[in-house]
Amino acid sequence: MPTFSDTSYLARICYIPFILVWMIVRTWQTNRWEPVSFLRLIRLEPRSLFTFAFLLALLVRFVHDIILYSIKINEGYLTEPIIIEKPESFWILKNLRLYNISHYLDSISLSFTM
Repeated sequence: MPTFSDTSYLARICYIPFILVWMIVRTWQTNRWEPVSFLRLIRLEPRSLFTFAFLLALLVRFVHDIILYSIKINEGYLTEPIIIEKPESFWILKNLRLYNISHYLDSISLSFTM
């Protein structure tokens, strides 16, 4: 796993919903849902494309962080001779599959933000 702190995924899991709510409220206040209109998306208007891409990137990142945090909690740590994360070679097969899925979600999230 990447060398993030134990709570970095949990922190993002907690603040991404607030960003989503803020974005939805601001979109409503400024344009009354114009950028989220499906017709504007079909016409490929930049504001609509950016809004949808940002929403999808946040949602995919949210799912990615939930998967990695659950793997980190389920797998635990090795405690001999020092406390370290359990290496991937000791993981159960279910968590290895989830880890691969999280890599795909990470690449999808990055593609939406670029």
